[in-house]
Amino acid sequence: MLVAARPEGPLTGGAFSSKVGALLLVDVLINTLLDVYPEYSASVFGTAEVILPLMDS
Repeated sequence: MLVAARPEGPLTGGAFSSKVGALLLVDVLINTLLDVYPEYSASVFGTAEVILPLMDS
């Protein structure tokens, strides 16, 4: 007999903690990159200025 588990939402899925961990790792890597190579700062902020308005729509 097959038993179906209760459907999982995006916040209750088993992989949620893995996603949060991956985002934290990317954040740490980017911040370390900017600390070591400050010349990349303008490029990162320029990209953010272009992307952020697209996220509102």
